[in-house]
Amino acid sequence: MRKRLLRSPVLLLIVILTIAAAFLGPELLDLLNQPSRPRPRLGINLAGPADWNTELPFVDLMRFSRAWTSQMRGKPFGSGPDLELDENGYPSRLPEGVWAESPLISLEGHPWTSGNYTVIYKGRGTLSFGASTTATLEDSPGRMVVTLDSSKGNLHLSILATDPSDHIRDIHVIMPGFEEFWEKDP
Repeated sequence: MRKRLLRSPVLLLIVILTIAAAFLGPELLDLLNQPSRPRPRLGINLAGPADWNTELPFVDLMRFSRAWTSQMRGKPFGSGPDLELDENGYPSRLPEGVWAESPLISLEGHPWTSGNYTVIYKGRGTLSFGASTTATLEDSPGRMVVTLDSSKGNLHLSILATDPSDHIRDIHVIMPGFEEFWEKDP
């Protein structure tokens, strides 16, 4: 009879838990009452970070940007002169009438989030998000807060001017609601 009872999985589990409770007592209850571990938020099978992807696994949109493209008034896209770039790929100077542009989100119909984006950067110069900008809430050295509207299409960032002695670099475009967390949880 005893062997038959221990062969039943339910009874065996009850016996094991009873023995564990006798030895562990309150520690077992503490162990059973612990909250479950948080689940990872990064999925699998994501495409690599690029401005044309449908996934946005990072809150800093500069992680999706392309290399800077030289633009010149009156010329087709990408027809400006070669850009002088620093060791990290940022334009170190811009000739008169030239600006540098990089797409951040360029997939037609992409549902990126409208709202207040925080832009953090080093250096001196002028940044612009073009037609996507509906308001500039703050514009101080090294920091901007801009309201961007996703219904206006793709999102591009332009460096309109930069000081060659302290050029704009190390740019971060942080999605709404993530300013406090972007460095720790990109």
